[in-house]
Amino acid sequence: MPAGPKAKFEHGHDLMRFLLGHNKRAQAWVEVNFERLGLDHPLDKSTISLALNEKPVPPIVVRAFQDLYREIYSDPWAWCRPPDTLEELADFHGFAWWYRILRLDDVLTETAFDKLRKRPLKPDVRAAVQERLDSWSAKLRDVCEQQKADGELVRAYTADLDPQMDEWVSTPEGIRRGVRGDHVRFTRRAPYGLHHLFFLKPCRTTEDFVERAARAKALFGIDLLLPDIDREPSLGYAVALTQDDYDWAATMVDQMLKSKFADYTPRAWNGESWEYVVTRGEKQELWRYVWDDAAWDYREEVVGLHKVWEPRRDTGYHVPDQLVEPPEDVRVWVDEDVERVRVDGRWVSQKVEAHWAYPGGDRVKVVPRRWVPGEVTEGYWRDATEDEKVFHLTGLRRLTFELPDRETWLANRKKLLTARDYQPTDDEWEAKWVAHRDRMVAEQEAAVAAQDQVIADALAALNTGQPG
Repeated sequence: MPAGPKAKFEHGHDLMRFLLGHNKRAQAWVEVNFERLGLDHPLDKSTISLALNEKPVPPIVVRAFQDLYREIYSDPWAWCRPPDTLEELADFHGFAWWYRILRLDDVLTETAFDKLRKRPLKPDVRAAVQERLDSWSAKLRDVCEQQKADGELVRAYTADLDPQMDEWVSTPEGIRRGVRGDHVRFTRRAPYGLHHLFFLKPCRTTEDFVERAARAKALFGIDLLLPDIDREPSLGYAVALTQDDYDWAATMVDQMLKSKFADYTPRAWNGESWEYVVTRGEKQELWRYVWDDAAWDYREEVVGLHKVWEPRRDTGYHVPDQLVEPPEDVRVWVDEDVERVRVDGRWVSQKVEAHWAYPGGDRVKVVPRRWVPGEVTEGYWRDATEDEKVFHLTGLRRLTFELPDRETWLANRKKLLTARDYQPTDDEWEAKWVAHRDRMVAEQEAAVAAQDQVIADALAALNTGQPG
């Protein structure tokens, strides 16, 4: 690690207690995630030991272990779930530790338990040990689920105390963050607080809401340690609810219910994240709002559903204005004559030459434009093409090109040489065509690649979203 300022990972002792001193588990996690964490290489044993013992280490190492702690904190059961069978217990911890934790001294000797891989236990003894393992595992799981639920309460309560706001700007390409423009709207960033958390719970009674809200307020001032698994499974902290907590909770829940928050939940919960459809004109997108463990925040993203509205169509056609002449056999001959016509307010005589005329009206009739109906297809949503999706997000279109036609190119080139004495042979013409074709291909491939890179950069840098 490079020399420089140092920092301490403040949750090191708590993490060590939870991992039962097994630094190898932390080391294995870093080896898998070091690139995502911004590390050049996996950490060595000494650096991991320093971090877990809360000794000074480079700040990037502290950030890496903060990510590890957040992952474990969000789901401790995934990290401490014990094996289901007795033979696998040593993979989690030593047999001596299990003998003490499960209190097996009244069932079998420690020596017999330590050798169960080589010497199977009697069926009745094995059943008794398995029963205690199952009971202990069930208690541990309950503790982990309670700790996970408490963590959700604290996050929601904290979000209510200090809600983070996002600034959204309306642009021709859609609603964006991090850009300048008119029509600015501020919206609250997730997590949305206790209102939404309660809405997602299966138990939705006023009493349950008040109990959870009071617990959230009480938990806010407590250092929520990871579950203690080195003894009878228990939370690493104690919660004492006061009357002030319940009074605050009752007021908050009353306001929450009056606001009809359940009627205004803007997203549909699919069990893991919120999903909602954004409709912009004749385009639809499916968006997802999901918790990001690495960022310790929610993020919005397009899930992939992007549909385009095809309007109702009529396959009919327009008939343009038509000129209709009467049949010739109804014409009459008009002899030469002199007519009186008014010109500039005065009557003057004007000679009219002999001509054919049609009795009863104009020589030509006009049939106005009309619509001839055809088959009608109803409007529908269709999946957008990849190019349509890219253009919708970036305003950019991919370039395409077609090779020039050989015969057309040769004909045009030969026209330029008609006034010259020199005429290339067929082989020379073919060589010129190949050279021209290759040059055009190279130029257009370069242009397409450059545009593709511009689009890729725009997609990578684009911070898109739609506030709920």
